Parts: sequence; structure tokens; C-alpha cells
Amino acid sequence: MRKAVIIPARCSKTKGSFGIRLEEISTDTWSAVWAFKLSETSVKREGYDNVNVKGTFNLSHEYPGCPFCEANSYVLCNCGKVSCWNSNIIEFTCPNCGIHCRITFGGINNLNVSQNL
Repeated sequence: MRKAVIIPARCSKTKGSFGIRLEEISTDTWSAVWAFKLSETSVKREGYDNVNVKGTFNLSHEYPGCPFCEANSYVLCNCGKVSCWNSNIIEFTCPNCGIHCRITFGGINNLNVSQNL
């Protein structure tokens, strides 16, 4: 059985809370396989707000995108929070901290989620 974690995220359009299920497909290689609406109460109750995952991150072909706006990817903001992101758009405004920026491509190597929502 593969290791799996849930990363809390926020929709960049609606600001709705959701979870991204990551599965470890090989040592330190994680793939986003599912996304689902998730209440802030569930995040705290299930301990999803205290996750630290290191490695390489990618999207599986099954990844359905954001359950609110169907954005096809996700981004880690400088504020340390995860949000959905439409990879066809370079401009981004973080729904958590409000910072507006241009996305730089480089990959995520650490998701240290603490009080992400």
C-alpha cells in the first residue's frame, strides 16, 4: 500500500477549502491523484493542517483539478500556502495572503503545511 497524505488548499477563484491527496509513487516522489471539497473543521480534526512532505511533486493523469473551479494544477505561494492554479495563466493572486505575482516554474520540493487554511 502506498503512503498518502492530504494537503489542504484553497481555490484561487472562490476561496473554497479543499484537499489534495498525494500518493508516494516511489521514494520521495509524490503524485497528486485526487482533490475534494474539505471543510476547515475537517482539516483540523483530521490533522491535515500539520503535514510535512519532502520530495518531488507531480500530477497524475487522474488528477481532476480543483473541485470548485477545475483549475488543472496547484501552486505553493511564498506565504507557504497551497492554492489551485490554472497552468495556462502566468499571473496569480494568492487567495490566502492576497499577493499578486507572476508564477515562476521550478517545482516544489517541500510542502510544510501548518495552518494552511
